Amino acid sequence: MIGRLNSAMRGSVSEGGSARRQQLYMLLTMAVRMGGGLLTFFVQARYLGPHNFGVIGAAISIAGIGSLVSDFGLHAYVMRRAGVRSSDVRRLVAAATAAKIMLSIPVTIGCFLWVWFAGFSGVETWAVMLTVIGLQLHACADILFLQVRIQRRVVMELRTTLWTYGVMVASVAAAAILTNDLFYTALAFLLSRIVYGTGAWHATIGFAAMGMVQRFAMRLRRLRALLRAARFYALDAVLTNVITNIDVVVMAYFIDARAIGIYVAGSRLVQNGLPLFVMHANLYLPSLSAQVHSKDPGIARTLRRFNLEFFLLALLSFAGVMIGGPIANTYIYGSAYAELNMLWVAFAAYVMGRVLICAYGVQLIAYDAIAARIAILGSTLFLTMIALVVALPQGGIHAAAWVMAASAFATACLMIAGIARYSLRPFAMVAQTIACIALACIVAAVFRH
Repeated sequence: MIGRLNSAMRGSVSEGGSARRQQLYMLLTMAVRMGGGLLTFFVQARYLGPHNFGVIGAAISIAGIGSLVSDFGLHAYVMRRAGVRSSDVRRLVAAATAAKIMLSIPVTIGCFLWVWFAGFSGVETWAVMLTVIGLQLHACADILFLQVRIQRRVVMELRTTLWTYGVMVASVAAAAILTNDLFYTALAFLLSRIVYGTGAWHATIGFAAMGMVQRFAMRLRRLRALLRAARFYALDAVLTNVITNIDVVVMAYFIDARAIGIYVAGSRLVQNGLPLFVMHANLYLPSLSAQVHSKDPGIARTLRRFNLEFFLLALLSFAGVMIGGPIANTYIYGSAYAELNMLWVAFAAYVMGRVLICAYGVQLIAYDAIAARIAILGSTLFLTMIALVVALPQGGIHAAAWVMAASAFATACLMIAGIARYSLRPFAMVAQTIACIALACIVAAVFRH
């Protein structure tokens, strides 16, 4: 039975598959990742309580920043280069894998040092460290799928994601429900990520053979050249991640752990699906880069379809948070998280702005305007930090939620200004962004009264 299933899988891959079929596989993979992440998120929030869940949230924030530092922008760089020079795919993926592994070691050590001086208790320190290791392993395994995505063999990633995320949900849920213990839940998460890494290795061994990876790792001159070429993408990725986590980092100086846990339960819930929108946008990156590079006049039509798609996704995301947030609060989180009911409008506005950023940011990368992206992200990060420091002492988590929403829309508007240098007609993007801002303001006014 299993043999026939594998043969069917290989058959669907060998048939090459249409672009539509590959998009379906990617959407299914995204759905599995989102569903598995949401289930483990809900279970941990419910059975660990606001305080312990705040510790998990801090671990995720620390590990997320560390993972993006060790990624060094390699995902975006390889995807863009693959669109311009398809013959470099195998070499680029092998070198990127080697670079990711090498960079992850010092980054993980740096995260450990931060945890050591952060003031956690003994058990909390171990739980945070296990979570950090698990997320770093996940990031290293995920980069192996680059060549599978570029070569449109996404069914292999789907098959691996299905069973490894099943293991993750089962193990983490069992640990949280049966023990209500922070340490054992973090340990279960780490073990499940080891399983994910093993599955990714096995699924991609034909495309990213580790012998080839090792040969490229030995050629330090080429590896250094890759890191130099990707350095701007690295800075861009780190800034993007810091912006999404800066609220929790700043909160630690103004708000107690329980309030942070309540805030994280809402903010990280809506952020849980954002990487999937980024992944979906990045699927367009090779073709957009190729059209820009070849000066294809059809790029205007491609961008219209692309921007409309993400505008609709932004509206659906807003509606999803507004409907799903209160439901999750009532039936999953419980009364301990009742204060979240006042924050869902701000969180919905935030995720709507972030979806637009996914679309506009990919266009800047396709136009090779990475310096503009970095300038935009750096300026908005600086302003967001100032706004949080000013607003948190008086407004608490309510003010923080609206500061993050305003930051997302400010970033989107600045990115439109950057795209306008290359596009003669950015009016559709302007109209779509204004429509999203107006929707958020109207709904906020209705809920306030």
